[in-house]
Amino acid sequence: MIARLLEESDIPILNRIAQQNGYEYPDLSKPDIEAAMVVEDASGKIIAAAAAKRISELYLWVGETSPIQKMAALRALHEAMAMELRELEYHESNIFLPPKLEKAFGRRLSKSFGWQWNWRSLFLKF
Repeated sequence: MIARLLEESDIPILNRIAQQNGYEYPDLSKPDIEAAMVVEDASGKIIAAAAAKRISELYLWVGETSPIQKMAALRALHEAMAMELRELEYHESNIFLPPKLEKAFGRRLSKSFGWQWNWRSLFLKF
């Protein structure tokens, strides 16, 4: 097996693999795609691929204050951070909520600010 950089001619094959697995093939020509590679077997058949998308992860710190002030602060941060990240050419951002906050705070972010639930996440430190 050999890993190599993605070539334009690989895209139809990867699109078919993605459809067979039940998910949409992403547009790898977007500027937030940092790297894309495929793995070929000995006969040259593509058997796997991976792409790295540049994303942002948000952190939040909120001090002791009233619920009304907390909500106002969240709204201000939400709008300002979205504008700043768009300027930096990010197209999405992620947050990872601790289990004890996930249900209630996740609902609030979804209902009040339009955040969407995504897949559960794993991470790797390099």
